[in-house]
Order: sequence, then structure tokens, then C-alpha cells
Amino acid sequence: ISASCCGIFSLKVSRGRNGKQENNSLNVHGHLTSTVRDSAALYTLTQDRQIKARFPADEFISRPFSRVLKIGLIMRDFRGKKPDIEVENAILATGKLCREAGHEVEKAVLPFTDEETIRLKQTITTLWAAAGASAYAQLEAAAGTKKANLLLEPWTQYLFERFNTLATGELKESHDSMRASEKTMNTMFDTYDVLLSPVTASGVPLIGKFNPARGDGNRLMRELLRYGTFSMLYNLTGQPAMSVPLNLSDEGLPIGSQFAARAGNERLLLQLAYQLEEAQPWKDSWPPLSAAYQG
Repeated sequence: ISASCCGIFSLKVSRGRNGKQENNSLNVHGHLTSTVRDSAALYTLTQDRQIKARFPADEFISRPFSRVLKIGLIMRDFRGKKPDIEVENAILATGKLCREAGHEVEKAVLPFTDEETIRLKQTITTLWAAAGASAYAQLEAAAGTKKANLLLEPWTQYLFERFNTLATGELKESHDSMRASEKTMNTMFDTYDVLLSPVTASGVPLIGKFNPARGDGNRLMRELLRYGTFSMLYNLTGQPAMSVPLNLSDEGLPIGSQFAARAGNERLLLQLAYQLEEAQPWKDSWPPLSAAYQG
């Protein structure tokens, strides 16, 4: 999401790729860079290369490929919601760019049932609450209960309190849901090499829109789910994804395009990214509102 808003490239690696991800967390370690080559270098350096690593290590990926990919175009998030029209048009433009590069692009839909969709949303909110509880526990251990309550931002306090309302076994059910969602999502890659979708449901937000100091936690939760569900999906399911800065809004602000591949297939994403970077370079392209653009 940060890369999409800032007009730079990012690679979010597969869960377990660099050995640092928590198996039961939405946290993902990735890289934000100006160029694909920089991300490829960081990816090479940060992989888990131990014998028991989850995925075989990739060597440095330095160039695009010449093969034709079958790309599934996803325009509805797992809740069935479409992005704002400006974002939709940007992703359609990216689909056109991929076709011009010789790839096959066709509309696709996510593989989740209505029941699974409800469970995915519950899983995300539960794991957010668990993260808030973890932050509280660390602060409490360092500063004591009284100071912890004073220092916590309202959003973290909200998550901590939400965690305390969870039913017995609900956190374990969310962990099980994560693992099940990865298997379900991987079935998409039996048909498609890569999936293309928005990174966010709308454009770059105004400063303060998602301010964690706001007091209404329920409202902020709804807004964050609406805004970031396209990207959050892969934090949940564990597949690698990248945000590629290929488009601008009518206001001249960046709109990233998200590509995802089967778990462990970062190589394919980086090779595609090199190709897109050659077709539509972005390193020296600055939004009109940026200081660099204005000199």
C-alpha cells in the first residue's frame, strides 16, 4: 500500500520466504525501492537459505523473460466489492499494457465461497486484534500497566480491547483459516500464472484519513477494510505480490498495480516487473505534486 501511494516498486515475499515471518501473523517482510533491480538484489540477500527453508532459494534475478503469461484480472476483492472507477481504469490500463507485451489477460474471480468470505474478514479483524494485544503486552512489560494505558494510541487500545472480547478458540480458528485460505488461493494458479488487481480500492488518501489517534475504532476498521482489502488478501493467504507504479490519477497521484503469483514464485513476478519497467519506465517519473517534479 505504501509503495502504491508513493509511486515506487515493492515486492511482498511469500510467507516464510525470508524465515522471519510469523506463521500466524499478517506481518510480511518486503522491500520498497525505486527500481526492480534494487528489489531483486534485496530479495536475493534476505532469503532464508537454510537447509530446512520453506522454499528453495533463488539466485539474483537480473532480466525479464520472453514467455507468454496467462494473467487473471481481478476487479472485485474477496468481499465482492469493486474499486473506485479511477482505480479500475488504471488497472484496466495495466491489463492493456500486459496484452501489448504479448500476454494473455482475461477476467477472473477469486475462489472463495460466501462462507469463506465471511471467515476471511473475521480472520483479518481477529489477527489485527491479536497484534494490538501483542503491542500492549510489550509496552506493559516495559513501562507497566498504568503507563501502557496512557501511552497507547486509541487504535491500539481498541484492538487490545477487541482481542479481550474474543471467544475461546477464536484465535486458533483464525490461524486455521489462514492456512486454509493459502491452499484455496493457490488453486487460482492452476489456471493463471499471475493475478492482476488493484492494490487499494481508492486513490492516495488525504493525510490523517487513517489516523490511529481517531477515537472511533469500529469506523476506522471499516475504512481500512474498504481501502486495503485487495492488498491484505495476500498478507492473509501468503502468496508473493508486488505493487508496480504504472499509472497516475487525474490529480497526478500514483496508482499502483498489484500482481501476485503462486507461493514461492517471486522469480516470476520480478521477471514480469523487469518487462513492465522496460515498457513503461517509472524511476524518473514524478507525480506533478512532488517536490522533484516541481524542481
